[in-house]
Amino acid sequence: MHIEYEDLLLRDAAAKDAALLARWWNNGSLMSHTGFPLGLRTNTDKVRVQLSRESDENRHLIAECEGMAIGELSYKTVAEGVANLEIRVCIPKERGKGRGEKLLSMLITELFDMGYKMITARPDSKNSRMRHVCERLGFTLTEVAEDSWHDQLGRLQSAAEYELSPENFRSFINRQ
Repeated sequence: MHIEYEDLLLRDAAAKDAALLARWWNNGSLMSHTGFPLGLRTNTDKVRVQLSRESDENRHLIAECEGMAIGELSYKTVAEGVANLEIRVCIPKERGKGRGEKLLSMLITELFDMGYKMITARPDSKNSRMRHVCERLGFTLTEVAEDSWHDQLGRLQSAAEYELSPENFRSFINRQ
């Protein structure tokens, strides 16, 4: 996958990105919203193997702005025609600039073009930034699953479950 819009690029993560992804994934402050406050405790070789197994049904993407990697997006097919997605803007100074909405718009547009009929997201219920972005893009909150999972430290966590259909999608990019 290779999608460009304005100064943003969304591209497949490759073996050359394994060290960067391992560094991000091992950063507990970046990974705490996904249940890993101590990081994933992985290494470059394991990430490289994981990336080599990806396909159109399960993929990690690198988000770049003006040639600099600023974060990652991923999606996974969870049912026929349904993809679940995640995003992390990993460079703190790049947050709050509207790039997350554009990057998600780029990926969601591509997923709908690929034939997906529904996109889901399941951010931590306390992740107000991601929840706000989901709602701006047209996602519908379907449930707040209170105390539905345990993080890496064994603490109960809650998730906000969202769905997005093509009819409700409000993109933040203008396609040519």
